[in-house]
Amino acid sequence: TTDNTTTTSSCATRTPKMRQQTIKSTTKLFATLCIWSANTVQEVQSIIPPTAIMLTREQFILNNIITIGTTLLLDTTTTSSSMDMSMCDNGALASEQSIPGAYASDCIYLPTRTFVLQSTNVNNVKNEPITLTVAQGATRDASVSGRTGVALWNSCLLLTRLLDVLNISQGTTPTPFKDQTVLELGVGTAAASIAAYKMGAKQVIATDGNPEVVALAQRNIVANIDADIVMDSNGNKSIKAEQLNWGFMDAIDYSNVADFIIGSDLTYNSGTWKILAETIATILKPKTGIFLYLTLGHSGFSSVGEVTGFVSVAEAEGLYVVKEGSKDWPFGKIPSSSGTLKGLLMEKCLRNQAERDVLAGTGGVQVLVMKRK
Repeated sequence: TTDNTTTTSSCATRTPKMRQQTIKSTTKLFATLCIWSANTVQEVQSIIPPTAIMLTREQFILNNIITIGTTLLLDTTTTSSSMDMSMCDNGALASEQSIPGAYASDCIYLPTRTFVLQSTNVNNVKNEPITLTVAQGATRDASVSGRTGVALWNSCLLLTRLLDVLNISQGTTPTPFKDQTVLELGVGTAAASIAAYKMGAKQVIATDGNPEVVALAQRNIVANIDADIVMDSNGNKSIKAEQLNWGFMDAIDYSNVADFIIGSDLTYNSGTWKILAETIATILKPKTGIFLYLTLGHSGFSSVGEVTGFVSVAEAEGLYVVKEGSKDWPFGKIPSSSGTLKGLLMEKCLRNQAERDVLAGTGGVQVLVMKRK
């Protein structure tokens, strides 16, 4: 309650003036909170963590209110310094929970995340394993809704690991990404793009539609590459972050350039399927170019229907699914019991039972390979 006589059920029906008076007259605030949009008390209580106890009126008003749309929330988050964040070590997968307008995990609020891959950094004369350190821009006092690319998500971690396993499992020279042009859509922190570059890609173009995300990706590229600006033989940057809005009119600037397009969690919004498919079909080299895609669902949400729906739209744009073992299959024999990329991911990219449990709590993982006619 907000005082000794007012309950949350009556609070939700008060006028704004009455609510302001309640706040002004309250000397203590307890672990139950009004949500003015008339959500149920059960929904309110599910939001409040056990740490939300007895805040003074001054603390509440000056320090601990976050307004998200019409929802008033207590900011009772614990700082990362007081939490055990070892669960995030070496790019570990972490459970992601639903929050207003997005998802979140404790790991996305770390300022940086560092992890080591199995592949050798071909751009390093010491032939050391690839180590990635990427900065994140998510904070506990600002929503990631509309700016999800500022964090390193499980789907991108798995995509990066899949690139890694593909790179070392082919037993061929050159490896799949050697001397290839790779373009990433929805680049986020640029972890997968940087990994592809260090695996020998000739050119990497890390793209996103959000300028904030592009700036973060470029900072991470600079921080992870030996030289701040790496030039190709034509004097162009061989790895760079650029803003790209989906759709044919913007994608035409990159027409037929990509040997590989990579991406993760791009298809969750069905309203963007057509412009995403247009973008891929425009940028990908015909017949030889490869679109490698990974997506994760969430609890209660299956990724199967999402990917199936996107494929139907993409096929209308001249793309087609490439199956393992077919004549168009680009990766050779897959070293998994099922002979599939998804099987490879499940067997080689999950490090322990804790990560398998995290994946089991999602709506499933889907891996898709497509080409352009």
